[in-house]
Amino acid sequence: MPWYHGGPLLEHLENIYIGSDKNQVDFRFPIQYVIRPGDSYRGYAGQIASGSIHVGEEVVALPSLQRSRIKSIDIVSKTCQLESIESANTPMSISLTLTDNIDISRGDILVRPRNQPRITTELELMLVWMSEQALDPKKQYLFFHGTRKVPGYISEIVYRLDVNSLSRLPPQALSLNEIGRISAMLKSPVCVDSYQQNRSTGCMILIDPDDFQTVAAGMVLDRDYFSEIDLSEKKILHEERGAISRANREEQLGSKALTFWFTGLSGSGKSTLASALEKKLFDQGKAVYRLDGDNLRMGLNKDLGFSISDRSENIRRVAEVAKLFNDAGVTVLCSFISPIKQDREAARNIIGEKSFLEIFVDTPIEVCEQRDPHGMYQKARAGTLKNFTGVSAPYEAPENPLLTIEASKLGIEDCLSGLVEVFYRFQKI
Repeated sequence: MPWYHGGPLLEHLENIYIGSDKNQVDFRFPIQYVIRPGDSYRGYAGQIASGSIHVGEEVVALPSLQRSRIKSIDIVSKTCQLESIESANTPMSISLTLTDNIDISRGDILVRPRNQPRITTELELMLVWMSEQALDPKKQYLFFHGTRKVPGYISEIVYRLDVNSLSRLPPQALSLNEIGRISAMLKSPVCVDSYQQNRSTGCMILIDPDDFQTVAAGMVLDRDYFSEIDLSEKKILHEERGAISRANREEQLGSKALTFWFTGLSGSGKSTLASALEKKLFDQGKAVYRLDGDNLRMGLNKDLGFSISDRSENIRRVAEVAKLFNDAGVTVLCSFISPIKQDREAARNIIGEKSFLEIFVDTPIEVCEQRDPHGMYQKARAGTLKNFTGVSAPYEAPENPLLTIEASKLGIEDCLSGLVEVFYRFQKI
């Protein structure tokens, strides 16, 4: 090779620096297994992904944000007995015990309080496609990250990469051996670093849930923001309870406060039914108020976009507002697409099981598109409106709603009578 003027290949391989392959700074310990041989021992077993840890150091469990300190670091000795050591580092397999009995399970991760990975449901990945079946943007995949398994979707293919010239190619579904940059939306948060910073917590694989075959490997890209959560200031907060209870207010107003949560596709009739129910109950002398998605986005939630994380935050804020209305003795009618089951369950937990009434307005997407009062479906079909539920973003229909209304088959009065019946039925519970 007369064109080559470098040194011998073997010499280069023997002297190449590989120390940077392992991150020895950022402590990351994914929990693989909880060891409980008896009441006296509760150990969290796994392999240190990066960094090191010492007995007595403070750690925080993610994503729950619970804090504790390392009580002991245990390894298996040559005689197959647990042996305690003072410190451990990557890539050792160890079992940690904590000074506090906090709820941690497989998939959680222990880190230092002031050195945390990013907790997110949105990812930018450089993806290597490894399946003969091309990437399907409408299909749900399983994202395996460390010991955590999370379902999610490919929300956008940003570009493909030409492996010969490293130039960018127009975005389209990745085929076998193709590489591309994608955006992903996950149904629950993962704790990630960028691959450049930490190879252990910056990589993941994608699994096809139909046959559990590995379809892709991905590297997390740095999106120029890093979330470090410090809850120390929250320790000074205390809940204040007034002299007038919710029961006192409900007794004065003459009815129990409930939250009707209308969910369904855009154009399904949620707002129409909520508005009609509000008028009906108001005419009957009931304290009632309607919260509509568009109205809140023009005020309280105008700082939020339509990414999966912003949508989750939108629903969380709505649920908190609904809870305050219920505490004031007022029945709330919430009409929100709320496409993700996990977000609706989070709203249920905030508002309370006894007050949260999930109403599924089950209208076929064809009917919704025919109505299309704001031209949203047309824009989504044309590709000018991204992440639109039912077209380019998923809708997870409720599995066991309190009431399912087929608004396309029933008249407004028939739908309304069923809702009023539900209201008075829950007044007796």
